[in-house]
Amino acid sequence: MFEIEPITIPSEANSSKWFDFVKDGLDKKRTLMLIAKAEKKTVGFVSATLPREQTFEVAQSFGVINDLYVLPEFRRKGIGKRLLEECMNRLRTEGFKAVRLSVLPGDENAIRLYQKLGFRIFLHSMARKL
Repeated sequence: MFEIEPITIPSEANSSKWFDFVKDGLDKKRTLMLIAKAEKKTVGFVSATLPREQTFEVAQSFGVINDLYVLPEFRRKGIGKRLLEECMNRLRTEGFKAVRLSVLPGDENAIRLYQKLGFRIFLHSMARKL
């Protein structure tokens, strides 16, 4: 994935750190990971954080979708939508009342998908190099 989507996982070294981080989260039940397969090949996934404890009181408990990824040749086939819907169902089952995610402003396909599923702009995040 890091070769195709360098902004998500910018290097092979980071990919194994990411894998270890996700595995630890799964073991401690603070991460949800759903995998999409086609012909025994992994073609996509969605991962979410299940924040069980909040530092501050919040109006609604919310899960956070961290990553949604579908291999380019499998996009526009409904896989991402199904992954997101199942992820939201699992978050609801876990007792969360809302879900948040971040998206790059130029990723129009992802933005359209999220809007179709009822996501709306919640806040704007900004960055700059120093």
